[in-house]
Amino acid sequence: MSRDTFIGLGGFEAGMYPGEDTRLCIELYRKYNTGVYYEPELYVYHHRRSLFKSHLQQVGRYGTQRGKFALSYPETSFILPYFIPSVLLIYFISLPWTMQYSKLILFPGLVYLAVIVVESMVFAYKRNILIATLMVPAVIATHLYYGYRFIVSFMRKLIVKVGEIGRAHV
Repeated sequence: MSRDTFIGLGGFEAGMYPGEDTRLCIELYRKYNTGVYYEPELYVYHHRRSLFKSHLQQVGRYGTQRGKFALSYPETSFILPYFIPSVLLIYFISLPWTMQYSKLILFPGLVYLAVIVVESMVFAYKRNILIATLMVPAVIATHLYYGYRFIVSFMRKLIVKVGEIGRAHV
């Protein structure tokens, strides 16, 4: 991308992290009808934070931006996989009430936990048992915190959008 194009798109938005690259690429397509191309020789390294606090802060930022993007850029972000952690969070929060009707409601949660445990056992076998023991709580915390931040951000953006639609019809 040329410098002029970058400036014409407004560059990276200060305060928008993560997601500034996603917004820039979508605006590139919208404004110049061109996109980003795949380069098989290019590698991008995303630095992951250590567990738990800094990792969850990073994951929370991703959840927040993706929640906003689901409404701002639905062509790339209003897709099922981004909503799954939020559905999982709602599922676990609702268990005390839904279990009153049927114990079968526990089945999806048990499958979820079983998959995580099996994955951590495979990791322990192949790599490191200490890290594998941290995987179960880390994966659960990651999914639930991302889901929480996604829901909060999505709902805030939805309220703003509904307000804009209401003002437009007045």
